[in-house]
Amino acid sequence: MVDLIGPGAAPSLKLPFNGRLMTGTALLLALSISSCSTVAPSQGYRSAGSTAAPWQISGELFDFTNVKISINGSREIDGRVSLLSGEGALHSIYGGKQVMASCSTSSGLMTAATKCIVFVENERAATLSF
Repeated sequence: MVDLIGPGAAPSLKLPFNGRLMTGTALLLALSISSCSTVAPSQGYRSAGSTAAPWQISGELFDFTNVKISINGSREIDGRVSLLSGEGALHSIYGGKQVMASCSTSSGLMTAATKCIVFVENERAATLSF
């Protein structure tokens, strides 16, 4: 038992203390908030009428909110979605073209899934799922 008020105080409030329970809880909390990342596989994109090699668009989600999107291996978008809603619109320019990622997060019973739809010059280019 742990004396929460101190000796000599009246009345003394005592609660059970279980060291193993506290250690296990602390470990679980540390693991759940530690850095983690999820990688979305690369997808090819070629604008309508283009004969050039397709752009390879890939992405990574860090710590549930930090989105990094690369085009042909070059990080072009590095931003955050809302921690509360999981949504966000991220913008960049690549090869002289406007690039925008519209991200949203859906929550399930045990997990959350984030999806970013990438647009190039308002044309849907890729859907990255994390």
